[in-house]
Amino acid sequence: MAVNVSVDATWRMTRFEFNAPHTPSGMVSGYSEVLLQAPAKPTKGAEFMRSRMPAPAPQEGDDKVTYGVMPGSMISRAMTSVMDETVTVDGKTVAFKDVVAASVAFFEKWRVEDENKPPPAPAITAPMPGDSGSIPLPPS
Repeated sequence: MAVNVSVDATWRMTRFEFNAPHTPSGMVSGYSEVLLQAPAKPTKGAEFMRSRMPAPAPQEGDDKVTYGVMPGSMISRAMTSVMDETVTVDGKTVAFKDVVAASVAFFEKWRVEDENKPPPAPAITAPMPGDSGSIPLPPS
């Protein structure tokens, strides 16, 4: 039996990479993902696919059940070709060269702050559903 099912899929950016604009390989790249969530109205005919197990809980601050994510598209541009491009954000025009300059200023600020303190510890994330935690080492 085949049934076409639907989910709410939302495209979002997950990571940006900026390479130096003054090198021949200067590129800006953005990586995306597609958030898969339960639709407002369940797909008719897909009842047989639903597990008798409880559905995943909605993420904090969201009333929709999130099933997971899948990789999205990668967007890439040569830095030298987009420095003068602009977009409108919150009613203000922003040039990409200003984003680059602001990013450099932030990293310079953080570099000075970090000179006299250890780097921040990596963020600890909650285990994924079905994760049984760490695997114990065998006795020696």
